[in-house]
This record gives sequence, C-alpha cells and structure tokens, in this order.
Amino acid sequence: MANYNHPPFEDWILERKTLDSGQELALQEHLQSCESCRRFAESWREVEFRLKGQTLISPEQGFTHRWQTRLAQERARQQTRQTFVFLGATLGGAVVLLVAMGILLVPVLRSPYPFLLALAYQITTTISFIGEVALLVGALFETMLRVVPPSVWIGLTVAAGVLIALWLVIFRRLIYKRRILV
Repeated sequence: MANYNHPPFEDWILERKTLDSGQELALQEHLQSCESCRRFAESWREVEFRLKGQTLISPEQGFTHRWQTRLAQERARQQTRQTFVFLGATLGGAVVLLVAMGILLVPVLRSPYPFLLALAYQITTTISFIGEVALLVGALFETMLRVVPPSVWIGLTVAAGVLIALWLVIFRRLIYKRRILV
C-alpha cells in the first residue's frame, strides 16, 4: 500500500522555485524512488503548463465602477436592515417592559391611596436625608477650613488645576491625532 502523505516532499514540489540546493537534491532522490510523488510532480507541472498557456481575460469596460456601486448599494441595504432590526428589537423590548410595568401597576390602580402614601413617605425621607447629609458635609468642610492652613488649600487647588490641564491635553492628543497632509 502506497503512502500518499509525504509532507516535506509534496510541499517542495509545489514550492520548487524557492528550494535551496540541498532540498532540491533530496527531492530529486525522493522522486526517483516514490511513484506517487513522481505522479504528483508530473500532474503539478501539467497544471502549471496549462495555467501559463491561458490568456488573461480583461474585465469589461466599467467593471470597477459597477462593482463599487454594487458594493455601496449592498452596504446601504445592510445598514438599513441593521437599523430596522435594532429598531424592532428596541420597540419589542419597550412593549415587553410596558406590559410588565402594567402588570405590576394593576394593584396600584385598584387603590392608589397606599401607593400615594408610600410615595409621600419616600419623598419626605429623601428630602430629610439630603438635608442631614448637607449639614454633615457643611460641618466637615468648616472643620477642615479651620484645621488645614490656607497655603495647603492653595497648593491643592493648583495641583488639581495642573492635573485637570494635563488630563485635557492628553485627552485632546488622543482624540484629535495630528494628520500629516501630503
């Protein structure tokens, strides 16, 4: 049974023009002893001969323009299709969300008084919490103003300004890369 898997030799037959002298010699020796590789090499030479003997057919006039036009049309169709799919998915999700909210609001619609009382309670506790946080932050700020000397505040302000300016410069360079006009 013949072994049809001769990895280096089959590759060498296909890449014969790039072989060094040692590889060419090894290939010639192998071709003398291996019938399957010899037939493969002859078949490949026949294919190369037929390919080289064919005349190249040039495309019809305006082929490139027609191809580019068709490509632009296909991209526009694909973008339109993606837009409609995205819009459909968004609208479908909105409908599902509205239905779910409607199901959750059914008990509220039957008797809105407990809901309104809970809402009023949440609003008043939130306002009260915000007031307490404002008092706490104010007291903390006043204490820090008394403890930390003004020179430290000035230094911190200058350092923050330098960091912000540095950040803006880096951000600008990353976003608006310079273009070399030729």
